[in-house]
Amino acid sequence: MNILSLTPEELERLTPEQLLEELNHLTSQELKRFTPQQQGAVMETVDPRWRLTPEERRRRDAARALADPDTWRKIGSSCVEPILGSYQKGHITIAEATDIIDRISIGCWPQARVELIGETAALALRVPSHQDRKPGETKPVYPECIKSGTADLIICLKEKKPKKRVTPGISNRSTFDPSSPLIEETLQILTTLRWFGDVPTPAPSTIADWVKWRRLQRLTPGQTPRKGRPRSRQ
Repeated sequence: MNILSLTPEELERLTPEQLLEELNHLTSQELKRFTPQQQGAVMETVDPRWRLTPEERRRRDAARALADPDTWRKIGSSCVEPILGSYQKGHITIAEATDIIDRISIGCWPQARVELIGETAALALRVPSHQDRKPGETKPVYPECIKSGTADLIICLKEKKPKKRVTPGISNRSTFDPSSPLIEETLQILTTLRWFGDVPTPAPSTIADWVKWRRLQRLTPGQTPRKGRPRSRQ
């Protein structure tokens, strides 16, 4: 077996024993021929500290079925600042901040995942005005970084699929339709990534409110919210 010719995905399918045996046959010069992606696959397979559990592998494979590792790196990078914002407000701890970025970066190449986790932890330690919760004050079930990340994904999907509805609403005169195609699609992605962690998955109506809140946040000075068309009464 020539492991230098294997793709990162093929390397990830080898057992640690198989990979170690093949690595022992390579010279130091041959080891330098690994691409960064191959090196990452080797690290996740051989190093027990970075070895993925079966559940993490399932989530990684599901994430990569939705987008490539480089796209997940961009998504993870865009989440760092909102996560730090929630930490600064005292809504999450450093451990919770790194756990969130760890979950969202599961689809990245290992090096990018390590960098995102390390960047989040390092920047959190440098936050000068971190607010501790007051005695008796409870942290929110869903910190702002979770709300904004969820809403941003829905807004992105809406731009790609403008005819799909976001807000749950009335489908006809007599029947209330609680579904939202874009929210349902978003929840399939985010529950795969364990984006919400161990807390219950929010209701579609709650997520619809997050989208409204996020759209208001993203308005530039002087902009006003765009009003939707009146609902049909047919």
